[in-house]
Amino acid sequence: MLPEYVVHVMEGRARLRHHVFHDESKRAKAQQLLSSDPQVYEVHPGYGSLLLLLQPGADLAALCATLEKHLPELQQGPSGVKRAPLTAIAPRRLELRVLTCVCLICLAAGLLDAKKLHVYTGLAFAGLTARHIWTRRAAL
Repeated sequence: MLPEYVVHVMEGRARLRHHVFHDESKRAKAQQLLSSDPQVYEVHPGYGSLLLLLQPGADLAALCATLEKHLPELQQGPSGVKRAPLTAIAPRRLELRVLTCVCLICLAAGLLDAKKLHVYTGLAFAGLTARHIWTRRAAL
């Protein structure tokens, strides 16, 4: 079983988040320790977190045990860590889902010859798309 400070795991990646990593010296110590392990490709530091890029089949529990041996503070609860409930949808993901649904309704209305619905959903889609591009313009 993985410790609570492992907040995200998928094949080849893991994110560790704990208040211990806010201390730059402890974060650097953890980064150096994990980088020397052959199961770890790279370690990217974040603010209060570490992103691990792992070999396929890496034993994350063993990596965490090694890390806890050198940083015993990790065994204490991850105070200050706020985890979203499992049912919550991130705002950006919700925005993209709404945008996709409106687009599909607009296309279906156009194919079914429902002109008013097609026009209104087309306007809604145009407005949502403009807002999406405007808020993300720096990334473009």
